[in-house]
Amino acid sequence: MNTERHFEYGAALRSFIHEGQYLDRWIDFKSFQVFEEATTYTALQFFTRSRNPSVRFALAPDGALSTDWRDAAWHVPYAELSTGDDTWVFLPENERRLVRRLSHECLRLDDPLVTIQIFQGLITSADHIYHLKRLRAGLYESRAKRGNARQIEIEDAIMRPLISGTEADRYAELETELYLLFPYESNERGMSLLSAIELSREFPLAWDYLRQHEQELRDREGGSFDDEQWYRFGRNQNIDKQNLPKLAVAQTVQHLEVSCDLQGEFCLNNVRVNGILCEDQDNLLFLMGILNSPVPDWIFRRSSAPKSGGFFEANKQFIAPLPIPHAPIADKRWVGTQALELTALHGRFRQLIWDIEHRLEVCDNEKRSEDWLLPAVGSIEDWKRRAPEMGARLRTQWAKEKRSRQLSEELASLQMRFSSPIQLRPHLANGELSIESNGVVVIDHVFVSADEGAFLLAQWKLSLWDLASGAAPIASKVIDLLRNVKLSGNTVLKAQVVEMTEQASTVRNRIDTVEQELNDRIAELYHLTPDERALIATV
Repeated sequence: MNTERHFEYGAALRSFIHEGQYLDRWIDFKSFQVFEEATTYTALQFFTRSRNPSVRFALAPDGALSTDWRDAAWHVPYAELSTGDDTWVFLPENERRLVRRLSHECLRLDDPLVTIQIFQGLITSADHIYHLKRLRAGLYESRAKRGNARQIEIEDAIMRPLISGTEADRYAELETELYLLFPYESNERGMSLLSAIELSREFPLAWDYLRQHEQELRDREGGSFDDEQWYRFGRNQNIDKQNLPKLAVAQTVQHLEVSCDLQGEFCLNNVRVNGILCEDQDNLLFLMGILNSPVPDWIFRRSSAPKSGGFFEANKQFIAPLPIPHAPIADKRWVGTQALELTALHGRFRQLIWDIEHRLEVCDNEKRSEDWLLPAVGSIEDWKRRAPEMGARLRTQWAKEKRSRQLSEELASLQMRFSSPIQLRPHLANGELSIESNGVVVIDHVFVSADEGAFLLAQWKLSLWDLASGAAPIASKVIDLLRNVKLSGNTVLKAQVVEMTEQASTVRNRIDTVEQELNDRIAELYHLTPDERALIATV
């Protein structure tokens, strides 16, 4: 397993290995699934009885191994490996040099000068009972009966909006349909559990709902809750922090995703979201801008535990060591102001996307052939006309095989033309749809009528925005997205979609501009050299 160098529970083993310097070589397959039978995160480790001056390592994220064990750039001296609880990070020398410099010059995220606390969300030990979907004022949907939905009337005053990882996007204006039945009150002692008498008097509907599940709540964890406070949450930790201004950090992510709850309106859900407390609003907004920028994300993706699908774990262990630059008050406030503007911009962009998708839901679906986008692929009928003399069945089989081979070649060629980091931009000119990748045309000769051109362009923009994650997309996925089109005879709807897409494009361009300005200023705070900026830009 490749987890013992990442997680805290491997600290004792790492200490033992470090003391004797027994580990000689490490081959890390990252999230590549070596075994078909089960999901595992595999590493090969080679130990010796004699002491080794360093750990030689190799990365094989695609399953292929090609390394020169003599290359000192891939040797990590034991002197650079932690003997404490911090994880071991195996990186080539140029990347380790940058990490060392930032660690020396910056403060850690968990430094008391930076944050008050990093904490995890609430653990109820019975989410299916305490978590409800809000339908309208005073009415909620419960799935406490093991998946069977039923509507429940509950007092809104005892319900708190609950944020999970899916809502805690970077720069998100937090909103959710999921609510938490919260049987606690804030007082001078912090947060206290309401008594049964108080609940029955002040929140009779909520109390009746809890009573319906009393036996199940008492039976939690082998009867550990079979007492007069049987309706309390499974754990008391961090209950008193939910109503405080905080940052929300999504747990399982491809890149760091940090948002801000400035008013302390939201509760955080279990380990799916971590919270960060700071002294004041200036520091909260400053940290939101810093943590959503490339430098911490680059380090996070190299030090966190990998998951399948390119995801990583952003729990306290992996975000606490992240370097936070020293910054004058004026710079902190400037970064915070930009982060606040980005939050508003992302909120506007998400609303426009929702409005567009809401209209596309009532359109008809049409899946067009691949040769609409890649003319050289041709249709089956095209290939049948090119076939040599043979029977009808053999001609059809020949045509399908030829077309399949041509499609594979076209997709391979398209994949080579995609670059990383990727920016795919669609265009419409003279009745022709095309797509550029970082300024180079990669798809063209897609001819459309005047009636459908602008509507299809809007759909392509919407599809390609979903792919803007920084990594080169899979060509076949792009083609499948683009050939799934929406059709409508409603001219008003189509005009609205086109207009809203133009508005979204304007907002998106503003986001790109503000983010670039912000990232440039943050790079200066980190004192990055041109070479280090280029290194950070690698995905």
